[in-house]
Amino acid sequence: MQILAFDTSSQTASVAILRDEDVLYDTIMNTGQNHSEVLLPSIDQACGLAGVHISQIDLFACTIGPGSFTGLRIGLSTMKGLMMATGKPGVGVSSLQALALNVGQAEKTVGSMSDAGRGQGYLADFQYDQAGH
Repeated sequence: MQILAFDTSSQTASVAILRDEDVLYDTIMNTGQNHSEVLLPSIDQACGLAGVHISQIDLFACTIGPGSFTGLRIGLSTMKGLMMATGKPGVGVSSLQALALNVGQAEKTVGSMSDAGRGQGYLADFQYDQAGH
């Protein structure tokens, strides 16, 4: 299964293409430009460098927040457009859960936190169950 995943929930944007468990391409961008200016060119570059045509993507994944309202709208609109153009499914991923997954399978509770601006923060705790989920 080939997955195109992207995150537009914060100041940085990221794009990755995965084939099963293998990461074919990934990038993180912090150019100071709006996500609407960098997301589609980055997706095009990712497909080109990974040797994958957008029609070969089996699933689209995009962060659904918490995060920047405008960034989330750009990401979700892009995913919806790709889904409509290809007829392939999409899935939303919690920004904080994706951040917690970077720790790997841990026995203890993992806390994820991101900047919400204006002195505020987003925080969530995650814990793996016995099945490894």
